[in-house]
Amino acid sequence: MSIEKVLCISDLHCGSKFSIADDGVELEDGRIYSATPFQTGLLKLHEDQLDRVFEKIDGKPFTLILNGDLVDGKHHNNPFVENLITDQVKILASVLSKLTQRIAPGQLQRTYVMQGTEAHAGIGNDIERGIAEKYGTELKVKATKTGSKTWQEMCLEFANGAVLHTTHHFNFTNIYEGTCYEREWKETGISYLRAGHTPPDIYYRGHIHQFGNPYVLPSHPRTKIGCFSTPGWQGKYQYVLRGMSRMKLTQYGMCLLEIEEGKVVLRDFIDTPAPLNDEVER
Repeated sequence: MSIEKVLCISDLHCGSKFSIADDGVELEDGRIYSATPFQTGLLKLHEDQLDRVFEKIDGKPFTLILNGDLVDGKHHNNPFVENLITDQVKILASVLSKLTQRIAPGQLQRTYVMQGTEAHAGIGNDIERGIAEKYGTELKVKATKTGSKTWQEMCLEFANGAVLHTTHHFNFTNIYEGTCYEREWKETGISYLRAGHTPPDIYYRGHIHQFGNPYVLPSHPRTKIGCFSTPGWQGKYQYVLRGMSRMKLTQYGMCLLEIEEGKVVLRDFIDTPAPLNDEVER
């Protein structure tokens, strides 16, 4: 199979009141989920981006990567997170339907479900394993050689020979952030070389809820991309505000990789809305 286009989405965190959700989802106990105005706004952004993505794909075949943390999980006693994982998966299913309803018959080549953080995905990533099984047929979820439908890391080869390496986690700091992407590319590549293997060309990461593509390769024969990350679909809340993203505007979006003039290039579909507290107090 010749891979020409890859759609990259990560960190949906469905089930959290601070994350993307659809209004009116029927939950396990018969309740109807009531999305907040913030969540319905995120869903509108998501659908607008999908419209632009599929306009760019233009009916061509593509591969999908869901790069971890699809639901928020039960890692904390947070009153703003749905308690039942089954309810979180129902919310996820409604969000993913916005994607699947746009896919023409035979257009999706395969889907890779990446393992996220166990705090969200369960011990041994059992929650994401269940999600991958649920969507095995509909999204053509690709299994590993051992039969697992979730991947810790994996490599894909594009039709032009460029190899994309994907895993969820990313060692990142908000100080000189551009060097983090460069370090990821160099250090991972060096580990391949030390073992006598050919390193991948492109590195894709999630986890940090931030879009980044500061490290580009203008002279590389197969790609202009070095290392990039997708931002995800969760707004700031107390835990995040204590971390590295506390001073930055929150980004939401996805990325499309495709071959152009012989090289794999990145198309980003990113929105950065004004913060909720954007009114100036006088």
